[in-house]
Amino acid sequence: GYSQMSRNGRFRGSTARTFLAEARNRPNLKVETNALASRLLFDGRRCVGVQFDQKGRQRELRAAREVIVSGGTINSPHLLQISGIGPADHLKSIGVDVVHDLPGVGSNLNDHYATRVSYRVKDLVSINEYARGLRLVGEIAKWLTTGNGALTFGVSSAQVFARSREGLASPDIQLLFSPASYSEHVFGKLDDKPG
Repeated sequence: GYSQMSRNGRFRGSTARTFLAEARNRPNLKVETNALASRLLFDGRRCVGVQFDQKGRQRELRAAREVIVSGGTINSPHLLQISGIGPADHLKSIGVDVVHDLPGVGSNLNDHYATRVSYRVKDLVSINEYARGLRLVGEIAKWLTTGNGALTFGVSSAQVFARSREGLASPDIQLLFSPASYSEHVFGKLDDKPG
């Protein structure tokens, strides 16, 4: 299907722009920046807060109801493990007191391999042509006046999730389709030839 993009008018959306800008005046929300979580705080086995380093100072925040760990693929399991949640044998081997033996934490991390296949096109205009010369000037004008055009496109316009073989319970391959071709040797640089 088509790839969804977060846009607010002519600008790409982000959590900061689409949520925090409006929510930051709420009395129950405080945004801390330049803060690095160092461990979760517990009352027994219940997580009640977080300890973090900010500008060389160690600080703590306590939650009234719940703590949501949202540090990404690498940092979330790392924070859980250094806080005592994870495979008990592993935690003991690195000198961390076990709060909760949860074997799945830090497991099943798979690398995100990517292979690029480009096809050249003839008699068609791809993003490659829109991104240079007078066409680019036109696209900038279109973006400034209408908020539309090639400058609002994401990297991928359509995608497919597929199974690489029969018998799999869920898809294990993601195919992304881009209306452009990219240089083989420079990440993110459009190719000189349309694709």
